[in-house]
Amino acid sequence: MEFNVNDTEHELPSEISSPAVGLPALTSLSLIRIFRTSQEYVIVSANYERDGNLGSVDFGSAKDGHPGGTGPFGTAMYRTGDPQVDDIVRKGLGPDLTKYGIPTHIDVEKYLLSRHMPLPAVALDQEKNVMNMFYGFGKFIRQDELKDGVIVASRWLQPSVTEEEKETLNPLCDARFRQQQAIGLPTVE
Repeated sequence: MEFNVNDTEHELPSEISSPAVGLPALTSLSLIRIFRTSQEYVIVSANYERDGNLGSVDFGSAKDGHPGGTGPFGTAMYRTGDPQVDDIVRKGLGPDLTKYGIPTHIDVEKYLLSRHMPLPAVALDQEKNVMNMFYGFGKFIRQDELKDGVIVASRWLQPSVTEEEKETLNPLCDARFRQQQAIGLPTVE
């Protein structure tokens, strides 16, 4: 699933049978909810810290297979034309997120043990719900597809890594993320 399209090519992660020995710690999660409206799809991606606290929310839309326009902050946030969504994009998490069934906290331990995520009911037609769990700051991703809050499909993904990323960038970024976590700063945007 690719959210930040904006006419730029992205390498998709490879599907693997299971992670290598020594799975790194869970470092963040994202809940993606896709809804169908009469003319488009609305995509909501909620990003959570490893403790289950909501860190950020991205909104998007697609019509006739094409993403909407580019949003503020130089990021690919797609505008839906919905005034509540536009207000959230401009002001952050101000408006009520219950319209999209986005919880402000996820009980991560309970989700991992029960393999169940109670999703709030919404008035919109649900197309798909996906939970991504990032291990080792994205070195491995477990992607669960949810139906009525129950995992119906699960797979492991591993992003491709260049030598420069493996040898230089990833260790620097990982050290910075660990430092942020140690002093209580957010790691998801």
